[in-house]
Amino acid sequence: MRWKTNLGEETALNTTKSDSRKIVLFSGPSAVGKSTIATALITRHGFTKIATSAYLKPLALECGLDAAKATLQQLGDGLDVQTDFAWVLDRVARPAFDANPLVMRWLFDSVRKPEQVALFQDAFPDQVLHVHLDGGEAYLRRNYEYRLANDPAHAGDTPYEQVIAHSNEIASRALGSVANMCIDVTLQSTEEVAKAISIKADAL
Repeated sequence: MRWKTNLGEETALNTTKSDSRKIVLFSGPSAVGKSTIATALITRHGFTKIATSAYLKPLALECGLDAAKATLQQLGDGLDVQTDFAWVLDRVARPAFDANPLVMRWLFDSVRKPEQVALFQDAFPDQVLHVHLDGGEAYLRRNYEYRLANDPAHAGDTPYEQVIAHSNEIASRALGSVANMCIDVTLQSTEEVAKAISIKADAL
């Protein structure tokens, strides 16, 4: 184990650790399977998840609001306006990085605005892999409606037609045009997708 001998060496070591960080940003439509692939990356490939919900839920309760998905989405939209999209990076991601300096593999599930992607890329050059997941409209609709009907966690979610008409969903679906890696999840297994992402992140 190396111990610091002076301030210069300590700075060099910290810089090396920071430069080794890999940050995967997920984007893609609702019900494409981002959470499933995220679980595979976390459990099998050593990634740690950054979740905006951990920040938004306490904020909603503090404001006297419920913590339903639609409410959190509205809060996030308001913060986008108030902070020029910087809240995800400055209030969620940076504190997580600072609190866990030895964690080098991070997963953010998910970005929904191109401005969010750009802020991460500007803050951490050559450390960000933006992965866009898709599966085709029939696949997405089937997954969403199955989840709505069978998963208690999604009971009461917005109907699919309303979801795909929302500005956030439209923006998220369009992010494939700026992603580093686009994956059709219907062509590979969950583990194959997770492994491909992990290998690509390691190559940064």
